[in-house]
Amino acid sequence: MDCRTSILSLLPSREECFFDLSHFFKYSLVLSIKENSFPMDKFTYVETKDPSFDFVVGFEGKGFVKEVEKDCVKLGKDLRKCLGFDYLFSEEYKVEEGKRIYYPDLTVEVLRVLKDERDVDDFLEEELKNYEAKDYATSEGVERFVNPYLEFTSTLRDKDLEELSLLSSVYSLANNVRDRAIEENEELERVYRQIENKIISIASKYNVELRKGKPIKYEMEERISEDEEHVEEEMREPIDVTALLVKVRAIKVRERMEEFKEFVKSKNKEQEVKLGKYSVSFQGVLLDKFEDKNVTVLSMGKGMKLKMGSHEFELRLQKPTVLLLKSSRGRYEVVI
Repeated sequence: MDCRTSILSLLPSREECFFDLSHFFKYSLVLSIKENSFPMDKFTYVETKDPSFDFVVGFEGKGFVKEVEKDCVKLGKDLRKCLGFDYLFSEEYKVEEGKRIYYPDLTVEVLRVLKDERDVDDFLEEELKNYEAKDYATSEGVERFVNPYLEFTSTLRDKDLEELSLLSSVYSLANNVRDRAIEENEELERVYRQIENKIISIASKYNVELRKGKPIKYEMEERISEDEEHVEEEMREPIDVTALLVKVRAIKVRERMEEFKEFVKSKNKEQEVKLGKYSVSFQGVLLDKFEDKNVTVLSMGKGMKLKMGSHEFELRLQKPTVLLLKSSRGRYEVVI
């Protein structure tokens, strides 16, 4: 029996019938917890004993297995919405905003199709808010992003940014010492307030709203003139200096917007990016990379090559296109 027939019929199949070893063993796993199955679209849908996931088995030259939320199709959803894509790599696809193309263990989503360089500039301006959020996540150590924005801001030589960066660490240290203090220490409180006032002075210069659990507006002159008891009540929660630093950095980038856009576009070259099992080659700019989970790219060429082991795929493009590539890396845990 040929590979396609045996796989879609959920019969024992050979390792060479699958894209790689992980799909072969995932297929074996699915067979071991199968409760029911039925053909759907060009796939076989498998209901399992697992409380969280069902699986979809497909064959396009080789066999592959993809997990979906439990009972997804029973809830009236279109199967492809359950799968998280609109086209298989082997199908005729349209490169349109919002469309998603599936390759084994990789989904490519079209975020934006651009007409010309002016469109590219407009996109980069719109993307600043996303870059700012990623700057905060990276600065806090919550997540790690790599992108031209972070590279550009690292080259900025600015007195206020440098002072905020220095104040951030000493303010955190002072706040921790203050929290641990058993007895009231007026001198410690005085030093703490000096640091805090310096931070507030920089924030007021840029009209940035302070963040401390919730945004707090302030007037520098009013704060200085208030009595100590009120000040202590107002400033009980420490200032989020990281958020302030990120916000001021964003302001500095906006002041240098043309320089920033040229900096990003200067990154246009032949690129090769590793993502999960894939090596991705394209002409363009790497706009963002989030760990080994996803990358955002601006393709300026006529296509993109995606290589996984001995398998090579091609994504055809006609215009400058912003793409989000998401790796499907074992995000599920089977429970029986």
